[in-house]
Formats: sequence, structure tokens, C-alpha cells
Amino acid sequence: MHCPASFWTLTTLAGGRNQSARSMSAKLLVLAIFSLVSLCDVHAQTETILYRFPANGASPQAGLISDGQGNVFGTTSGAFPFLFKIDESGNFSVLQSIDSIGEISTVISTLTIDGQGNLYGDLSGSTPLFQTFQFTPTGAYKILSPTGVIFGDPPAGVVLDAQNNVYGPNCPTGSTVRCSIVKITPAGNVSTLHTFPAGDILLGLSQDPNGNLYASFSRAGNKNVLTIYKTTVSGQTKLLHKFVGPLLQFASFLTVDAKGNIYGETLNPFTNDHGSIFELTPTGTLTTLFTFNGTDGSLAGSCSTFTSSSQQSLVLDSAGNLYGATSCGGSHGNGTVFKLSPSGALTTLYSFGESSDDGATPNGVIRDQSGNLLGTTVSGGGSNNNGTVFKITIP
Repeated sequence: MHCPASFWTLTTLAGGRNQSARSMSAKLLVLAIFSLVSLCDVHAQTETILYRFPANGASPQAGLISDGQGNVFGTTSGAFPFLFKIDESGNFSVLQSIDSIGEISTVISTLTIDGQGNLYGDLSGSTPLFQTFQFTPTGAYKILSPTGVIFGDPPAGVVLDAQNNVYGPNCPTGSTVRCSIVKITPAGNVSTLHTFPAGDILLGLSQDPNGNLYASFSRAGNKNVLTIYKTTVSGQTKLLHKFVGPLLQFASFLTVDAKGNIYGETLNPFTNDHGSIFELTPTGTLTTLFTFNGTDGSLAGSCSTFTSSSQQSLVLDSAGNLYGATSCGGSHGNGTVFKLSPSGALTTLYSFGESSDDGATPNGVIRDQSGNLLGTTVSGGGSNNNGTVFKITIP
């Protein structure tokens, strides 16, 4: 809790008066202390570590998903990755181990959940190896993706439509990568929804409230080309925007509101740029909503890689506020959780690394039904340094 300086000034002045005045001052001081402490609590955000990952070769490199009933689900990546659950009482459990793949650098995406509680995601390994999977509430793990070697680094995530059809990436390797979005029905039938230009690497799939899909791509060269496409569930595809710049990057996953406005983050990691948050309207107008300066957070630095941290989409509330995380910067250099108002005012809600057992390098956040923020960190959390699951309580 961080209290205003006037609180500590008041306690100091109360001790320097005569005896008769001090009795009255003491009573007033008690009332003032309780009043000011209450005021501090109203404005304070507190962090709770829900889980610290043990030294077992796995740490989270993706965010969380909620079922709306107080339970959250996530994934870890590394030598022994797994799916996990934290229930509304804070109990942690491993749902499914993925170590049978035998990959030392497997990365698993943020999960997606349907109305029946089935979890979906995708993963990539160093061979390369790729799988789109389903995990049921009864504990069954099923591979949904087509057979064969499929390129997928980073894992681009999956989205669902109202009929629980799964949409995921398919990027076969060859002389030139050519990525598609595939549709997988509940019966297991696989079809290609759309194929994109050759050479573009699919970074992430997102979805708007109307069910349209948004794909972000990168292409390396003398100048990095970053593109955003919109694809309907019938396969109609439109190029929405192309970013061109030397060494330009952006986070994999986008946030799209009901009006079709797109929100995301960009970065040029080899300049003094600390990253920016942008808005792209349906008519193609691009606006920089906020630019980080390092003190208030940063997407740059040695702790930031867009193939792992800061992948998770920004969170948009009903008032138009955006919530997210920076993987570096802040008061201790280990990342922040922030709120950005519609007017462009940024509030740093938490800076990681205040204590030795705190987390570092957050992957992003989700909001629970009370407006509190939950997420994972890639590292930190004590001597194991394998990351954490955290909660930021918003009064």
C-alpha cells in the first residue's frame, strides 16, 4: 500500500506539542490515521501470487483463460509443458502433461474454451512440430490438426465459432512457407478456409464479437512487413493494414471491439523505442494511442520477445479502457500491468520485481467478473525462477 506523504507528515507533527494539546491531538490523530488508511486502501492495487511454478523445466509463456465461473486455465512451455487449472478457491492442479512429445522447447499457446468446458490450443516444438488440440472436462486429450509436419512458431492460437468449429493455422514448410487458416468441425472434418500470400509467417489469430477472424503476419527482409487480415467464417478475406519498417515487430494477438476497431502493440527493438499501443479503425485510420517511455513500462529490452511474452491480447472493458502488460520497464525493470483510458491516460497498476519472490516478465492479463486482473509471468517467483500466476486486486 502506498500512502500520501501528508499521512506521514501528520504523524510527525503530532508529537511536537505541549501535554494538554497532545491529548486532543492524539484523539484527532487516531481518527485521521483511520481516515487516511481507508483512503489509501481505496486507491491501492495489491498483488497476490496464486502459484509459483517449481523447478521442473516448465514456465508459462502464454496467458490465462477464464470459464466465467471463477476457474482459470493456462499452459506452461519448455521441456515438460502442461495444461493447468486454478479453481475459485485457489487450488492448483495439472490437467494434462505434454512431455510425451519429447521436445525440449515446446511452446503452448493461450487456451480457448467453449460452452461445454472443452479447452483448445496449439503448440510448436523445435523439430518443427505442431499440434492443434482439444482437452475435454473428462480429461481426454485429442489432436485435431491434420497429420504431417506443420510449421508453427510461435503457436498462433485457435478460435471458435458458435457451432464449436475450430479455426487454426496450417503453415506447411517447404521452399517457401504458405500459411492457411483451417476449419476443423466437431466431427473432425478439416477444410481450408483461406490461404495467404507465400512467405508470410502467421503470428496470431484473434476474433471479434461477431465471429470474424483477424490474422497477424510478419515477413522478414530489408524491411519487416507486418500485415493484418480480416477473414469471415465463409472465407472472404481483406487486407486491413500493412506496417513497413526496419526491424519492426508487434505482439502476435490483436483485440477487436464490436465496431471492428483493432487494438495492438508495436515495437522497433533496435532503437530507443519502448513500444506503442495503436488503434486501427475499420476505415483504415491508424492512431497511436500511447507510447511507453520505459519508466511507465517497456516492450523492448532483453526480457521482451514477441514470440513468448506480451503475446496475449489487450483487454477492453465496457467503458473503453484497455488493460495489458509490458514485459520490461516499470519501477523495477521487470514489467508492468497497466490501464489505458479512452482519453489516452495511462495508469501503472503494478510494477513487477518489488521483492525477490515476485514474478517478472508478464504475459498479459485477463479480467475476472469483479474487475480484478489475472495473468502469468515468464520468470521470477523465488529461487526456482520459473514464473508465477498472479492476481492484481482492483478496489
